[in-house]
Amino acid sequence: MPRKNIPKIIQKVYTEEGPLEEKNKRADEVAKDFSESEKKVVDAIKKFFGKRAEAIAKLDNETKSILKEIKELRQKQKTLFEKIQGDDKKAANFLLFGHAPQNLNSRSASGSSSSSSF
Repeated sequence: MPRKNIPKIIQKVYTEEGPLEEKNKRADEVAKDFSESEKKVVDAIKKFFGKRAEAIAKLDNETKSILKEIKELRQKQKTLFEKIQGDDKKAANFLLFGHAPQNLNSRSASGSSSSSSF
């Protein structure tokens, strides 16, 4: 039976500190008992992280620093967004990300229908 969490298992290997070659070896160790089809998934993940490493290597330090800060801000945004409750989450999702809820007017009876900025 195929493992459902192969990407998570292998991704964890690549989020650890260390050179890409070491991570590739570790991924191979983790996948040694996988089926051939599962190993193909692992190979695709390894290829992705190889291309990612190539792209990162081409960036200057200032750009790397900016990207790191953006990543930290996204994580903070995700953490804060999780604190939003109920129907407000649908509206906030629409306001922040442009993902329209199924029924945007579901709160119009109890809430204000005027447009305002937050």
